[in-house]
Amino acid sequence: MDLLTGKLHEGEHQQIQFGDFVLDSRDERLFGRNGSIAIGRKAFGVLSVLIANQGLLVTKEELFAKVWQDTIVSDSALTSVIKEIRLALADKRGRNGLIETVYGRGYRFTGKARSIRHQKPNSDAIPGRNEPVISLVAGKPPHLYVPGFDISAMTDNKPAFAVMLREQVLFALTRFRDISLVSEENHHPGDASGNGGPRDYRLEVTVFGESPDLRVSLRVSRIGDQSIIWTDMAQMPASDAQPLVGLLVNRIVTAVIPQIESDLVTRAPDRPADIYDQYYRTVRDYSDLQNASDVDAAIAAWTSMVEHHPEFAPAYARLIRLLNTDGAYVALGKTGIAERTLARKLAHKAFRLDPVNAHFHVLLGWSYLWSKEPDKAERHFDEAAALNPYNAVRLLEAATGMMFIGNLEKAGTILASSAALTPFATDALLEDQGLLHFLAGDYGDAEKCLSLIEQPTISVLLYRLLASSAADSAERSKFAKTFLERVRDSWHDETLPEVAQILDWTMLHHPFQDSAVRDQVSRLLQDVLVGDPEI
Repeated sequence: MDLLTGKLHEGEHQQIQFGDFVLDSRDERLFGRNGSIAIGRKAFGVLSVLIANQGLLVTKEELFAKVWQDTIVSDSALTSVIKEIRLALADKRGRNGLIETVYGRGYRFTGKARSIRHQKPNSDAIPGRNEPVISLVAGKPPHLYVPGFDISAMTDNKPAFAVMLREQVLFALTRFRDISLVSEENHHPGDASGNGGPRDYRLEVTVFGESPDLRVSLRVSRIGDQSIIWTDMAQMPASDAQPLVGLLVNRIVTAVIPQIESDLVTRAPDRPADIYDQYYRTVRDYSDLQNASDVDAAIAAWTSMVEHHPEFAPAYARLIRLLNTDGAYVALGKTGIAERTLARKLAHKAFRLDPVNAHFHVLLGWSYLWSKEPDKAERHFDEAAALNPYNAVRLLEAATGMMFIGNLEKAGTILASSAALTPFATDALLEDQGLLHFLAGDYGDAEKCLSLIEQPTISVLLYRLLASSAADSAERSKFAKTFLERVRDSWHDETLPEVAQILDWTMLHHPFQDSAVRDQVSRLLQDVLVGDPEI
């Protein structure tokens, strides 16, 4: 392609590179730092013409002639396409300065583009900031080597405790599908040489001490450079240690997995060598979504990963959650029927890839819940809780689903199991306990739980509003104002949502299956948002 004329030389296949983007002329595709970016054919055509005339004004008439040719269209069609291009080229903060509007006349591409002549897409390239992600080698998942527990400092009559502890730790760790567990019998290749891979870790447990107390030293380190990423110490009475094994297992497992994942995300390379590198880098890059542009960029990145690596199961969960929940409730009102339909299809595909993964059971359960199929949803929530009773987050998600189904007894049981895994009450646990109290009619207890939350989510603000309204509390107007302010500040576009839209949004994301509960929630919100003169 001649960048001055925009014409492609005969027989030439070419890519045009500008900043973090590559425009592929043969496949009519746009790539960013995280892979393929969804863009329509007209948007691709307009962008190609603007880049071909970089720095020069391209009038509306020229764009209509070159892209729409003999089709008669309105200015609004071009405006819509320009908006699509700007969204595709926006950075993580939603900024885009590449397309300049010359008011009343046309548009100008202000970036610096260069042609990569006669170059076919390289499916084996290692993607970096300026290269498209087309294909990566699969790579190996994180490995956790668990050698035999050191009991050399124990008295002779206690080795059974260490054996029992190790077996239960191994059993619990096998419930987590994101790591590959390596026992002493299947010796880790990096252990003897000390040259483990970048995702190889070792869990070491040392039991020592005599009556009256046993002490257990816990440590997780990288095999490659021997860096310690987590350590802890536990103490228990030697005379009654065996009944406490379960508590110690919970303490180990609930700390080890998050610490390893945090280390992998923090150390993710900017130039991934395989799909796992890319996965952890994408987690890092989109861990702090602030607005709708951030959400769009994150969805595009995860979509690209799923498209190019459809057998890589971990990426599905990230994408499904963004589609189902307004981008993790950053861009309220963004999720609609299309997003929920796509998320459900992806959840089914992820489930087929790994049917014993508790995470995918939870995601599928919520998909059924939103489509008003509570029986199917409950079955998957039950499976999730049974498959991994050591994952506090998955248990909370299953418990929340049970509450929306209306099975408060099961919800309470699962909540108790989740609470037993953590030494303190997390915000997420308090949120679920507050909802459970509200649904049980214990409005005072609901408010007590919810008031302890340090960083309230949009749902926490909703539950406090509902509880105060149901209790006819004098604070309900205050909670209503706070809730409305958060909704409007987090809305996905610049429009100010009306109360009717907010009511619809609330019911869309809080799928109470019992009609009496739905009616109660709707009435409480109507009473305070519409009927309260202070709002």
